[in-house]
Amino acid sequence: MHPTVKTIKKESEYDATMNEISETLETLTYPIEQHFLENDEPLHRLAALYDMGWQVCSSGGKYGSRTGHALLIGTTTKKC
Repeated sequence: MHPTVKTIKKESEYDATMNEISETLETLTYPIEQHFLENDEPLHRLAALYDMGWQVCSSGGKYGSRTGHALLIGTTTKKC
C-alpha cells in the first residue's frame, strides 16, 4: 500500500503547486521578471505559510524524536 499512498501524495503536491502558481500569476497586479532554473524550468516566487514540529517524550528527559512533521500552505489557494 505504501507505493500507492506515495504516488497519490506526489500527485496531490504537484496539483496543489501548479494551482498555486497559476492563481498567483492571475492575481498579480504588477509585471514580474521571469527567472529560470539551470534546466530552463521557470522559477516562480510564491507566498506560503509554513510550520513544523517534532514529538518529544513527556517523561522529563530530553528524548527528542528523530522524525518530525511539516505543513506548507499556499496563501492564494489555501492548499497544502
